[in-house]
Amino acid sequence: MNNRKWFPAEPEDVRDYLLYLQARGLAVKTIQQHLGQLNMLHRRSGLPRPSDSNAVSLVMRRIRKENVDAGERAKQALAFERTDFDQVRSTHGK
Repeated sequence: MNNRKWFPAEPEDVRDYLLYLQARGLAVKTIQQHLGQLNMLHRRSGLPRPSDSNAVSLVMRRIRKENVDAGERAKQALAFERTDFDQVRSTHGK
């Protein structure tokens, strides 16, 4: 394990998490859904949304471009489930 807190998440940790999802081969829509859920958790807690940070917005732009360049086609996004929260916690610590 590392010493990262999973919540509230630092923009650099969210960036790394999104890159991890991309490396696992998840579609852009699925990655966007994960980011949307993290944004919602932060917003409901009165915290800034991770996607408002430059680090996160730039990496999402890069992920979209790379996946489109690789021939990804839009399809239904996978749901963000409890196991995904558990994965964030185990990947990014506390």
